[in-house]
Amino acid sequence: MYVHDDSETQCDEFLLTASTAGPGQEEVVRDFDTEHLSTEIKVTVSVELKNDEKPVHVVDKVFHVVRNGQRLLTLANLCYHEPDADFDDGQLLYTRRGIPNGDLVQASDPTQKLYQFRQEDLREGRVLFRHQGADSARFVLFVTDGVHYTSSLLEVSVSDPYVRIANNTGLLVQRGKDSSLTTTNLSVTTNQDVRTDHEIKFHILRPPKRGRVLVNSSGPGSFSLHDLKQGRVIYRHDGSGSFDVFNLTVKVKDTYLEVGVYVQVDSESHQHHTQILHSKTLVVEEGKPVKLSRGRLQAGHEDDIPSEARFIVRTLPMHGYLRRSLPEEGSLGTDEKSPLIFTQQDIDDGYIHYVQTTADQQQDCCLLDVMNGFQAVSRLEILVDIVPKWIPLEVQNFTVQEGGSKALPEDYFKIPSKHFEGLDCEFVLLKPAKHGYVENSHFPRVKLMKFTRKQVENELISYVHDDSEALLDNFTIFANSSELGKRSLPQTRFVTVESVNDEASVITANKILQVWVNSVTEITSGELCAEDGDSSPQDLAYLDSPPSNGHLALKSFPGRSMQNFTQAQINEGQLVFVHTGSLKKQESQVLS
Repeated sequence: MYVHDDSETQCDEFLLTASTAGPGQEEVVRDFDTEHLSTEIKVTVSVELKNDEKPVHVVDKVFHVVRNGQRLLTLANLCYHEPDADFDDGQLLYTRRGIPNGDLVQASDPTQKLYQFRQEDLREGRVLFRHQGADSARFVLFVTDGVHYTSSLLEVSVSDPYVRIANNTGLLVQRGKDSSLTTTNLSVTTNQDVRTDHEIKFHILRPPKRGRVLVNSSGPGSFSLHDLKQGRVIYRHDGSGSFDVFNLTVKVKDTYLEVGVYVQVDSESHQHHTQILHSKTLVVEEGKPVKLSRGRLQAGHEDDIPSEARFIVRTLPMHGYLRRSLPEEGSLGTDEKSPLIFTQQDIDDGYIHYVQTTADQQQDCCLLDVMNGFQAVSRLEILVDIVPKWIPLEVQNFTVQEGGSKALPEDYFKIPSKHFEGLDCEFVLLKPAKHGYVENSHFPRVKLMKFTRKQVENELISYVHDDSEALLDNFTIFANSSELGKRSLPQTRFVTVESVNDEASVITANKILQVWVNSVTEITSGELCAEDGDSSPQDLAYLDSPPSNGHLALKSFPGRSMQNFTQAQINEGQLVFVHTGSLKKQESQVLS
């Protein structure tokens, strides 16, 4: 039997050897003087593919658009892939629901709304989003290959028109040689309705001092994104110096942005990299600054000139910013937020800081290029480890039996952060339980208002229920460390109580019922009533021994006799006694 491996291949093959003798039978064949014959057979398997894979999300980005404007929705923002080999991704069908802050329309005729479109429409620029309403919203898209369905949320973010740098790595050029400037080195992003790459223009604001920028071997003052993608933009070095820079203005419609492109000149005799002696993870308290020191970041050797080692910021940190503080004589100094270039000398002098700003983050990073004379290192990653402002306490709810106790293990008081491993903190009850208390097993029945992490690890702490009939309880705690001067935010633990039927039912009313002859009389809770601390009125049931002078019935069916009824039916006025026969009778009920 041949078993396929469920891959997307359309064919397979294997070889067989057909022989007149099986394995180990060669000698037997010779004994009978029979000629040994064998042949090799190639078996080809044709695989009939089936559609057994659902579409997979491969591009999932926030869609940015100008406020009250429009923009093409393309594969750069939304794209799915169908893993089945014989399926054309362009035929994937999208169906959208209501959009809170705009609409999808045909690009060729914006009066025609689009509720369904194919992925090839995204590729060909036929789907247009028009904004109207809130600045931020999401809407549902269903995607199908005709058999399988999947769904996703497309987030729409609205703002004023902008153009931003997406990538700016700079150039590395051989002395006296050419180097191509492409979108690998320089690219931009915008929220405006740009239909072609020719609409994004780059104008040379300040030309390079040690070379020229050429487009198609000539020296015009501008070029487009299309020229960058085609590799038509060249930087030609004039053979002097080891560093160069030129400034560009990026223009998209009426929006401008200035950007500097840095050029590092390399020499064939110096094809080695700058040695990074130190690149350690920065540890910073949440919301505070930390200094980049020589012990944390050092480029080059001890005898190198620090001012010649330059750090160029390629990717800014997301949850903070870099700051250069320059002291000025006779003043408090000045701060430069997010410097794009700084030197080893700035680091050695203590001028460079990372300032953490975004709350509830664990890590951050930025990318630097390091240049020291003829040597260079690209995309050096500087990691930042953020120590939380609050101790990150996670608590777990639990269940306890009525009147019982429950040990509270350390899994119920998790502090999921490496910065607080082994921290001997204490847990303080901000709001104690109403229907129970927390105790130390070494001191039973003593209600605690605080206990230590060590006691929890030693399994000494328990919750004890007070045996009341309450089915829910809770208490609020926080972690506190006097050593670090930190505490957690208050956390509430909820307790579910499993009730135990340990209370006897009590008759609280049992009066003689006086009725008119041949009448129908309602039985009220003032005449017959029972209570049970463990049971609701629906669960308190009576068993009636049939009387000879009438019968019990529901008010809605007085002619139908009944022997079982509940306290709830009495309380709700549903139970009646229907009199027939003699004028006196002793009646009895059994309560359960």
